[in-house]
Amino acid sequence: MNLKKLYLIIFLGLILGITSTKGDHNSTRFVKCTSKECKDKGEAGLYTKVVLSRIKDSKAAIVWLQGGWGRVNGLDYGPIDKLSRNLTTVGVDVGYDLKKWKTMPSGNNAEYERWSTDYVARVKSVVMWTREEFGLPVFIMGHSAGGSGVSGYLLMEEENQTLVSGAIWSASNREAPYPGKTKGLAVKQLNLPALIIHHEKDPCSSTLFFESEKRYKKYTEGGMNLGPTQLIKITGGEKKWNPKAKTKKDFCSIDTGAHGYVGVEDEFTEQVMQFIQKYSNISK
Repeated sequence: MNLKKLYLIIFLGLILGITSTKGDHNSTRFVKCTSKECKDKGEAGLYTKVVLSRIKDSKAAIVWLQGGWGRVNGLDYGPIDKLSRNLTTVGVDVGYDLKKWKTMPSGNNAEYERWSTDYVARVKSVVMWTREEFGLPVFIMGHSAGGSGVSGYLLMEEENQTLVSGAIWSASNREAPYPGKTKGLAVKQLNLPALIIHHEKDPCSSTLFFESEKRYKKYTEGGMNLGPTQLIKITGGEKKWNPKAKTKKDFCSIDTGAHGYVGVEDEFTEQVMQFIQKYSNISK
């Protein structure tokens, strides 16, 4: 690790594990990854930034994997906003731009990178830290391309699914038809509660609703998941969508329309809450 990174870590209180002064919502910590798979790269080397929402009397904790570039500066936006005000939430920011870090051949590097050993090891370290820090059942949840991170975490190592009480894919894309990543995976079959939730009119070309339908059929009829799998189709909210959204970037934004459940945030939050409440009593 170079001196610049070391000074940054010391400045941010990483060595002592000190939180920021922002209080219980949007406070920041850094979690060290001790796995040999973690690389000394990104803004904080072997440390992964997490953004916290600590809720008193929360019955479970969410480990949140953001879509797009995977960077998390706060939890007060999009689908995670209301959830993070009801349940303890840990947003994962691995410290580097998932669309620019070229470790895999890609048409969409943000998806490929979420299957890298470094990314999966960092997510696992945060899951383990969350379990120890809060003593709560942990649910791993990914939105959009973050759903690829959920799949990568669960399928790359057998132990990983035993550390969570359930998994949630929100407005997510394909499972993982990537060269070299669908063969030789450690995990051939899942066995955990799974929620697949998606707005039926999601206009983002890489996360159309039928992708969630395909995942659901693969997990149920295809036998990919031995645990209970639920598909929730969200509808409505059109009156709140941004009429100026014209480009693909606009359509894929979480604050302009269906991709981010704009106008139906309460229904989305309630459906996720019901799922977590149902399975949070399962011992893990």
